[in-house]
This record gives sequence, C-alpha cells and structure tokens, in this order.
Amino acid sequence: MHNLQAFNDMDREEAAAYWVMVMSGPDVPAYRERLFETWISADPDNAMAYAECLACYDSASLQEAAHVASAKSAQNPYFVWGGALAASLALVVIGGGLWSGGLRVPGTLPAEKAYTQTLETTPGQMLTARLPDGSQVSLNGDTQLNVHFAGRDRAITLKRGEAYFDIAHDVTRPFTVEAAGSHVRVLGTAFNIDLLPAGGAEVAVYRGRVRVEAHHETRDLGIGERVITDGALMPAAFDVAEMPDWQGGWFEADNISLARLVGEVNRFSSVPVRIDAPDLAARKVSGRFKVSETDRVLSSLKQVYGVRIKREKNVIVLTKSL
Repeated sequence: MHNLQAFNDMDREEAAAYWVMVMSGPDVPAYRERLFETWISADPDNAMAYAECLACYDSASLQEAAHVASAKSAQNPYFVWGGALAASLALVVIGGGLWSGGLRVPGTLPAEKAYTQTLETTPGQMLTARLPDGSQVSLNGDTQLNVHFAGRDRAITLKRGEAYFDIAHDVTRPFTVEAAGSHVRVLGTAFNIDLLPAGGAEVAVYRGRVRVEAHHETRDLGIGERVITDGALMPAAFDVAEMPDWQGGWFEADNISLARLVGEVNRFSSVPVRIDAPDLAARKVSGRFKVSETDRVLSSLKQVYGVRIKREKNVIVLTKSL
C-alpha cells in the first residue's frame, strides 16, 4: 500500500496493526515513514489505536498470528499481516494481557519516570521551559500551570493565564491539557491556550491538529483554526504567524470586550488595571494593542473610546466619560 486512501478503506484497528508490523522492521523506507506520519497525525483516534496495538505486539499469540498470516500471502503480505495482527490484537486485549513493545517509531521518545512540576510567572514576566519529553512550553505573564508525566501519560493543567505549547511528537503518549473545564488532546503539534476573564478558554492551532472537548462536545482543529470553549464550539479561522502575538507583547483585538483587553494588559502591568462598571467592561473594542506597554494602551483607550483613566496608589481605574 503506497497511498493514504488504502488506509482510509481499512478498519482503524486493521490499519494500526499494519503499521505496528511495518514500523517494527529494521529498515523502514522513507516513503513509508512519511505515509505513517500522515496517517497517525490525521486523527487522534488513529494514534490511540496504534498505541493499543503497540502495547500488545510482543505477545506470543500476536507474533504467531503474524507469522502464519505472512506465510499465507506472497502477493500482498503487508495487507494480510495487518488483518491478522488486528484480529490477534482483539484476542489479546480481551484476554487482558498487555505487553510493552520495543518497536522503532520515528519521532518518539522513551517514557520518562514520573515527573511533576508547577510553573508560574508574575505579571510582566515570561518563562519558557523544556519538559522531560522534549516538549516546550512558554508562559505569558501572570500564568500558572501544573505538569504531570507518568508512564504513557503526559498531562498539563492550565490554572491561570496563557501558554504556548510546542509538543514533541510521540504516537504512543498523547499529550493532554486541561483548561477551564475543557480538554485538549494532541500528539505532536503547536498551539496556544488563553484562559478568558469571563470563563472558558481560547484554543488556537499553529501547527498540526488538536482535539478539543468541552460541554460534552468535541471538535478537531487544524492549523489556522481557533475555538472558544465558553459555549458551543464554533471554530474560526485566524492568520497564523510563527508565534503568538503575546510573545512580542502585542494583542490583536477583534470586537472583544474591554474586560478581556484589560485582562491581557494585566498580564504585563506592574500596577493592576480595573474597570469600575459592568457596562463599560462589556464595551466592544478592536485594534492592535501593545499590551506590554500599559500607558500606551491606556492612551489609546482614552483617545479612541473616550475612557477616563483614574490613577490611584496601587491601582489604575477605568471609568466612563462624563
């Protein structure tokens, strides 16, 4: 099989079994590696099926079935092997026997020992950290997240703020992020999550694909798509840059509430900014703001939107114009 359509015509488990057999070989052709990466990245469920099959591959029954199947077909051995492996996989899993396979998979990393860490930034501070699996996470100001790796689990809980994730590809260990009641699941990709002041989170994909689950709803997002999880998951397109704007201190506002813009400012400001009235907080604003420079944003709000600025000892208060 030399094209992706052949795998789309197969059961997911059968395709996964085929790839377990192929990728266990000592010399995998480059074109097969490319086709494998395309298939495994097309759907998170493909990766889970592959991981389950991979975990069972060392069982004696699976190896014997593969040997028998290979002897029955000389014309299309890969296809028959895949079917036999899938059937054997079902028997092994139902029987409750799981084994860890030592197969060669491009781009994967060995499972790390249990690892737990809390990463946190203060307003105006940014932090980039490399995780044990080779993934990298960048925290915006006033952000906190918890990291927990154990066995095949790679998990992060975003407690506060905003973070950009560049995930190391590992088909056997999906990477999950919990944020504001939503669940984001990936394999190897780059995406940004921003916890919103009013609740929910904005998830934006910069590379690869992610699966977002929130409020009993699921959406798959590709590059250049984002979704807000405070209601129905309605993906929207955005212009993909190399990195999120916030890493350069910028924020692109497109008809958002003033409250959200102020939330972005407070991730950088040494003096907190507050809004004194709910109707002012809900006012819609648009524009490109240098949120890392508080005075610059306040000046724009005053000139363009007529917002009054009241500076007190330990806080800056925004009020409606008279």
